[in-house]
Amino acid sequence: MSIRVTVFLLFSLVISIIDAKTFKIPNILLIFCFLIIFIIDIYASNGIMFFLENFSVAFIWFIIFYMIFLFKGGLGFGDVKYAFLTGYALGLDITPLAFLCTSISAILMYAIGIGLLGWKLSDKLPFAPFMFSGALSAVSLNLNI
Repeated sequence: MSIRVTVFLLFSLVISIIDAKTFKIPNILLIFCFLIIFIIDIYASNGIMFFLENFSVAFIWFIIFYMIFLFKGGLGFGDVKYAFLTGYALGLDITPLAFLCTSISAILMYAIGIGLLGWKLSDKLPFAPFMFSGALSAVSLNLNI
């Protein structure tokens, strides 16, 4: 696992804890994490093509989550920005798997909550913890492949 992914996962853990407690994702953490990863990329001389590829992946996921935010609801804008960061940090190879794992974990939690705990469909959950678990799962699965 690269240092950039480790930095992302550490920030993601903090972001998910804060989101679970407050239903808000602090912009400062998202920006600071992006800047640290960007500096790591510059220091590691990953090159402009590496940056452009990861930035493109991030932008695509930003657009997807922004469309969900606009037209479907259920997500906050912090989740949209966090999706951008996830795309940039994990890149083209891991990000789709991360969001697949995110979706599966969120659906399972809702099913358990509704089926066993008496939640209503209108009950809100913070999404960052699911995004963190999805990213962690995807990184773990990617290491084992």
